[in-house]
Amino acid sequence: RRLALGSVAGSALWEMANREAHGQTASAQKLVASPNPAYAILDKKTSQKDATTYNNFYEFGTDKSEPAMMAGGLKTRPWTVSIEGEVKKPFVLDIDSLLKLATL
Repeated sequence: RRLALGSVAGSALWEMANREAHGQTASAQKLVASPNPAYAILDKKTSQKDATTYNNFYEFGTDKSEPAMMAGGLKTRPWTVSIEGEVKKPFVLDIDSLLKLATL
């Protein structure tokens, strides 16, 4: 049994080494995929307009389309975020410092 496993492993390693020697790595091979009809989505695609304007930010209006119209004038400067409470070192960040921590 060990001899058979060693033979299979050796054969696989030989194949990999041979591919590498000839520049035929797995990433260079062209892979072709086709969709599985069992997982087809029957719903129509959401329109770009709906996907970018429909939301639940009720601070700008109670209708689903109002925030997209009303939030354009929102000014985010000079905003600050205060880190306080049960923290070792409370501090305040302005919007630009906050954006540097995690870019959009």
